[in-house]
Amino acid sequence: PELDSIFAEPELDLHFRLDKRGGLHHMENLPKCPRGHELRALGRTRDNGWSCDGKSYKGGCRVGVSMRGLTGGMNRFRCPSCDYDLCELCYQSWNEPIVPPDAQRPNSGPRVPLITIVESILFPLLWIISALKDRHSDWLFRAAGLEYLMPDEGKTTFLLQSDCMDLRHQVWRWLLYRYTHVGLPHVILSLVLLLIFGIPLEASHGALVFLLCMNMGSFTGVAFHAVLDGQSELVGMSAFIYTLIGMHLADLLVNCHCRRFSVAAFLLIVLVLAADLLLLPLWSSLGAPVSGTWAADRIGGFVAGILLGLSVTRTLLSRRVSLVLKVSALVGLFCVFGACLTWIGTQWPPRRPWRTEAWCWSRQLAPKENDLTHAPLDAQAGECLRCSDQVCVDYWQELFGAGLSVCDQDRRRSL
Repeated sequence: PELDSIFAEPELDLHFRLDKRGGLHHMENLPKCPRGHELRALGRTRDNGWSCDGKSYKGGCRVGVSMRGLTGGMNRFRCPSCDYDLCELCYQSWNEPIVPPDAQRPNSGPRVPLITIVESILFPLLWIISALKDRHSDWLFRAAGLEYLMPDEGKTTFLLQSDCMDLRHQVWRWLLYRYTHVGLPHVILSLVLLLIFGIPLEASHGALVFLLCMNMGSFTGVAFHAVLDGQSELVGMSAFIYTLIGMHLADLLVNCHCRRFSVAAFLLIVLVLAADLLLLPLWSSLGAPVSGTWAADRIGGFVAGILLGLSVTRTLLSRRVSLVLKVSALVGLFCVFGACLTWIGTQWPPRRPWRTEAWCWSRQLAPKENDLTHAPLDAQAGECLRCSDQVCVDYWQELFGAGLSVCDQDRRRSL
């Protein structure tokens, strides 16, 4: 018996955790479910779309798993009698819990996407109410929304200037422009994309983070539009939608190894981007008042979405790498946004960075106007006349008066 006790195989204790430097430490207090049962290590073989119950504590799951179906490739620790699961990172962090578990099982239901629901109801409702005011107009490409419910039009769409009147100080335009849309297809497309990409993000990050990211991405899209196409009008939710798409793409980039259907999600994003960009020239050919040549607000929203996604998405990377990634993304976002604001504030009249011509007023001479004997040589019928100050505007208006009309190539509205 003594020899058997000496040579008996010792029991293996596999309950260890990693410290911040990568060292192994024994876990004296094993993780348990709220009812006190020990958790069984199931590895990666029992993946049925489970979700980590660490999301119910303050600060949420350490990986950011807040919904079912996002735990592909993760190690699972489970109490089968209580239907309680933890991911590997929450399991290893048990000795340093964010908040001690309650005696009763916390509510692990997903967050209600309140902001997405409100936005998806508000802007279609504004468009329908505005469109009903003029029942004889074409609904297919009817410009309607908040702008056309105001007593005086021209107060909510985004513009830097109107006939050399400086509008840069009207900051409310940066927020309210997205509640005006051009045509029923524009409304339906924005609604569908908002629901597809907005609900998972808000359910994952919460209403407050989602609201901040939504507005920051929208502001960045407006800033890009002001820099790259500052003479045109901007309406619609394209910058906001592309912010959501960029955040989804950022999540796929850093968590592709542990997300289920990551390839399918990436292909969906590529398909949506291609379809939306191909629809712009199609709508223009069908008669919609669209410029969209540069899609500047989309570019800005997409860039902001990637940087915002990197800054709020939780990953399995080490804390140091994750912190560096988040700080770098935030610094990059504020640098980009600050550079755009600097350009907007210092360039008057508006101009594109690669052009030297700056103007804030454009008109063309009507083709029927034949009396050009006293006009300069460059004032040809049908050509656009552009001015950068009020003196130039007064000169052309005094010279031709009613013979001037809005220049066709400058009558643009970006969606």
